[in-house]
Amino acid sequence: IYFLVIKIGNLVNLRVFYFLLKINSALFWRESTSQILKVTTVYKYKVNIIYKSNYWTYIDAETAFTLKIKYMEYILKLLTNMFFLFSVLILSGCAHQISLNPDTEKLQVTENKSASVVGYYISEDDIKKQVKTPGGGGDNVSYEPYKDTEAALYTVLSNKFENVYKLESLTDSTFLKDKKIEYVFIPTITTQSSSDSLFTWPPTEFTFTLNCKTLNNNGDIAWNSEVKGFGKAEFDEFKNDFSLSAKRATEEAFNKLVVELDQSNL
Repeated sequence: IYFLVIKIGNLVNLRVFYFLLKINSALFWRESTSQILKVTTVYKYKVNIIYKSNYWTYIDAETAFTLKIKYMEYILKLLTNMFFLFSVLILSGCAHQISLNPDTEKLQVTENKSASVVGYYISEDDIKKQVKTPGGGGDNVSYEPYKDTEAALYTVLSNKFENVYKLESLTDSTFLKDKKIEYVFIPTITTQSSSDSLFTWPPTEFTFTLNCKTLNNNGDIAWNSEVKGFGKAEFDEFKNDFSLSAKRATEEAFNKLVVELDQSNL
């Protein structure tokens, strides 16, 4: 472990880790023989610490232990980042699964509530559709755009209209009549993604385009709108969520849809 620590220390100019660990080794050894008040046998290491940090003129057991915890936490953070990079690199060469579903709690609430009852229709083929677009490092990302964002569409429509139903068929006139559905929304989704990284696969940029065609009771187009969301996420952000750029794009698009619905006559 000393070899690993000093290698990390060389990278970040923190060779003092090495001396602290050696001091602690001596301290813990001396602790077992109950000789712990002062450690003079590691004086040369104390000199190195004084020269590199100017913080302490002596080190007792409590201080040394605190230092070890403090610096080892920093090392752990470095190792976590290194492990993340290793994981991302080792899994290169395939399509990586991400999700587009935005946080519905962050979606805007309409300002003009409608008393209409509406439905939405997504075909079974669209629900099952798997899409692949470019990520970073020559890899692709894979996702199910309609399935991932259905909850967001339902949330936006529910915030705007009195009641919302999911339709299994566009030709079920009995269901449309029984539920008094006035409008049916049919979404069409297109996506694009890319990354400026040569070493990590999660997309740093994502574009989500949503077209909503709306039919009335006669099957005619009553309203049509297209919104586009753009999401961007850098390494420090997406290391905790590989789908972050995509989620930001869908969130922006559905919030734009809220505005479009507010400005409509539906």
